Amino acid sequence: MIGFPVWAGRIAPPIRTFVEDNKTALGQKRIAAFACQSGSGAEKALDGLKKLIGMTDFQSEMILIDPKEKPNKTNEDSIDAFCEVIKS
Repeated sequence: MIGFPVWAGRIAPPIRTFVEDNKTALGQKRIAAFACQSGSGAEKALDGLKKLIGMTDFQSEMILIDPKEKPNKTNEDSIDAFCEVIKS
């Protein structure tokens, strides 16, 4: 599982470095990814992460909007659905 904050429509630099350093190993795994944003750009960031790893799809992916500052039912439902997919 890879989770990250969205920075201007991109994955955070520390996550990018981790992925670049471990690209071969990550490309052989099933990966679930989630992004946290307060504005927009998570879809673009998740697509960029897929390209960086060399994958077309993740096992599961999720976008959370301000999960810490503004907890809400939509985020809770997204987390539940995300977890159901990765449990199987």
